Amino acid sequence: MNGIKKCSKLIAENHWLAYLLVFVAGFVLRLICIGSKSLWVDEAYAAGLMDMNPIDLVKLSIAGSPHPPLAFLFIRFSTVIFGQSEAGLRMIPALASALAAIPLMCFISRKISFRSALWAGLIWSVSPFAISMGQEAWLYGIISCFGFLFIDIADRAWNCSRKALYFVVPIALTGMLIQHMFGLFIAAGFALYFTVPRKQRLPFRQLVLVSAIFLVLYAPFAVLMVKQTAFRAERIRRAGMDMAAVYRYRFLQVRWVCSLRLL
Repeated sequence: MNGIKKCSKLIAENHWLAYLLVFVAGFVLRLICIGSKSLWVDEAYAAGLMDMNPIDLVKLSIAGSPHPPLAFLFIRFSTVIFGQSEAGLRMIPALASALAAIPLMCFISRKISFRSALWAGLIWSVSPFAISMGQEAWLYGIISCFGFLFIDIADRAWNCSRKALYFVVPIALTGMLIQHMFGLFIAAGFALYFTVPRKQRLPFRQLVLVSAIFLVLYAPFAVLMVKQTAFRAERIRRAGMDMAAVYRYRFLQVRWVCSLRLL
């Protein structure tokens, strides 16, 4: 009992230790069976591209892949470091998925309390859903990491953190060039501006300036996004998938993530 109290006190006094423990727990859980699961169809698609160099991967995306230019570079980076085995393909996505707990905890700790942040981080780290998605050689874990990081950075920026403001556009642009669904995180991050008390928040003209810079930088890729959306729709149509069922499933995913943030 005394040992538990000492550990609780140590964590309460050293928040970084809680972040570290949650990250380590999440990463260890994602390592279990990481190389023993068979590749599913999208993972196999990614694996088939890993012999290409990074420049050719980007060219492929621009020429006709249903994914943005940076989509497979993190997986390619994973194979360079860890090899092209199942585990090698999945290592960086798993690491990113585990790291996602840290910005999530930072955000909730400021908005609610450290105790709530600790519970949210633990749920993300041990959730079978998050673990399964984080073990795949795909984009979910990476997008989660950048998404939670963007939410945390945007909230700091709107609260007049000059350092955080410099990172809003780079993180937003990077996320959008990895996966179009990152737009949901961008919408949530910018909406946070209006939750900050008026006297404490960044002047509105600076928000407009940041938004304009992002839109100008992303504009060249916007047309590409439309084309890639068409590629994706065609691929789904050929696969005979029921998109109504897919959208219902994704809606449930979004609700689950939102419920985490409300803890």
